[in-house]
Amino acid sequence: MSKEIIDFEEYIKPTKTEKLNRDTLLYCITQLIESLWPNNYEITAFGSSVTGLQFPASDIDINIDFDELPKNNKIDVLKIIRKKAITQRIFSFNNTRLAANAKVPVFMGEDENGVSIDVTVQNECFSSD
Repeated sequence: MSKEIIDFEEYIKPTKTEKLNRDTLLYCITQLIESLWPNNYEITAFGSSVTGLQFPASDIDINIDFDELPKNNKIDVLKIIRKKAITQRIFSFNNTRLAANAKVPVFMGEDENGVSIDVTVQNECFSSD
């Protein structure tokens, strides 16, 4: 049984290309945030991509905490991020979604490599340690 578990782990873990694609998207989003609000934020990744329990199709979950919220509300911040990500061609418009009415508002995008990211703002993230 233990060999089957090890084989399954090897099968589902991200390939080097998948890891590179995920890291590249995270870098692009970080640069986007830095260009909009330099030195006013902290990005925290959480969820399966941090714990190492992600599947190849798992998204990247990040939260952005601002020292001072740059707009009136979280939804306005997410709208700005969405617009800038589309302008910078990180995502196409059709591959983005803003769930403004969710319990925790979230911007969702998928890049041309099929890597998805969920972005929240000022959201209390539970530890992924």
